[in-house]
Amino acid sequence: MLKKILNINGTKELNKKQQTQVIGGNSCDTYNGPGCYGPIAGCASCARWQALPAHHKNCAFVHIDCAS
Repeated sequence: MLKKILNINGTKELNKKQQTQVIGGNSCDTYNGPGCYGPIAGCASCARWQALPAHHKNCAFVHIDCAS
């Protein structure tokens, strides 16, 4: 059953070597902001996270309250 679910029409199974060569969509190489955002001590505000460019929003931990 799991194998059936994983083999969705139009997808292909990757071997271990191919999996290690997968490159993610966004790079955090140019991100130099805080490590977290939200109403937590030591984290930057949600407003600061919302002001980030889209390609940097996945580079830090974000509290669920920031998404609303």
